[in-house]
Amino acid sequence: LVTATQDSAAAYRVRIRGVRDLAGNRLRGRQGVAEFHGSNRPDTLKPTIDFEKLPDQARDVAVDDTIRLTADKAVMRQPIEQGISFVDSLKRPVSYRSLWWNSIALNLLPSSPLQYGMKYKIQVRLDSVRDFSGRSFHDSTLVRRFTTIEQSRLSSMQGAASDSSPNGMGKIYITATNIIDRSVSPKTISLDAPGNFLLDGLVEGSY
Repeated sequence: LVTATQDSAAAYRVRIRGVRDLAGNRLRGRQGVAEFHGSNRPDTLKPTIDFEKLPDQARDVAVDDTIRLTADKAVMRQPIEQGISFVDSLKRPVSYRSLWWNSIALNLLPSSPLQYGMKYKIQVRLDSVRDFSGRSFHDSTLVRRFTTIEQSRLSSMQGAASDSSPNGMGKIYITATNIIDRSVSPKTISLDAPGNFLLDGLVEGSY
């Protein structure tokens, strides 16, 4: 929400009504209410953005991983989407789609799995990262270089899932978590009913 000029001596209340989550549940009671004191001072801070859990020169990145960018304040969506460059080491553009969780978190979802053992580079022009007042940094670029894991380092896990309740309903979720290397993202699959499962594309290790 971008407001008109506020009165620094006043208190304000924001109330949200009619909002539902993806399962159709409404906000409960005070969850849809926030109160704050006004400020007549202009916001002069420029937005910053960074990659979440993806350090520069990262290695062994999963080929089906989601790449997330997080800003420190709400930003305009269209400019930043136009300011991103995603290429492999041969300078071929990587096709992806943008999925916004909210106005500060952007996920980049490759249209198909990345190539094993390939180097990639993502660049974000910081003048495209604009808050709703148009502020941004100029003449600067955020860069991330990373290498995907070699296919020869991957393994798989298989087994069978059962349900002790004969009237059990809903999906069954199975998650594999590396207990030695915490930098490896857990992998989750779902089953519609009890039965055999296969978790592939796992980095070798203890799960």
